[in-house]
Amino acid sequence: MTALLTGHLGQANSSSQVVICEYTILQIENTMTVQLAHDKALNGLSPQYLADDCQLITTTGRRRLRSSNVATCDVPQTCTTLGDRSFTAAGPYLWNNLPIHLRDFELSLFEFCRLLKTHFVWLRFVAPSDLL
Repeated sequence: MTALLTGHLGQANSSSQVVICEYTILQIENTMTVQLAHDKALNGLSPQYLADDCQLITTTGRRRLRSSNVATCDVPQTCTTLGDRSFTAAGPYLWNNLPIHLRDFELSLFEFCRLLKTHFVWLRFVAPSDLL
């Protein structure tokens, strides 16, 4: 279990590696779910109470920045870890961490899902081997 928390396998057996792999898959699935809900909220395909929590920086009345042509969301500050896990904070945070080509409003929902899955497959399987 310590390998799951620390991310260090060391001399871990195969069952702990399976737990870490399952944990990573669940983490990716949860992230994809939140990002998909956030994309729907920004494109007006979700209920109004979710759309109210997703504000682009360009629409919140802040100063004009060089990055204002990029779809960046306003991430509210929270005081607790529980608040960090809420859709209001986690959705914009995860959206801002997406590559710019995924934050395009011209993408259909199907295209966004396809590109998002491709992005996570690349992160999970291709990117770690590039770092070695």
